[in-house]
Amino acid sequence: MSQLIVLVLIGVVFYYVWRRGPTASNSTLFIRIRQGQIVVERGHLSPDSRHRIAEIIRDEQIDRGEIAVSQQRRVSLLRQIPLQCHQLLRNIVLTDG
Repeated sequence: MSQLIVLVLIGVVFYYVWRRGPTASNSTLFIRIRQGQIVVERGHLSPDSRHRIAEIIRDEQIDRGEIAVSQQRRVSLLRQIPLQCHQLLRNIVLTDG
């Protein structure tokens, strides 16, 4: 019985880590949105892309969120960012440069 509890706890930990998704430490680009402001914590974002993202954040009144790009060029966005913005933001960060 105790082995089952340990296995369940290990499974919960792995699930939590998997669901958490990319972080600043394992992304090539990591953008944090706090109080409607863009903070690039890892990587580089061109001034044009920064401006375009800032317009979207302002227009959609996004107060907080995170955008991460993995080494495999997979883009992850937190749930606080409205779904209707996801594809546009993906396009911006993937074509930046």
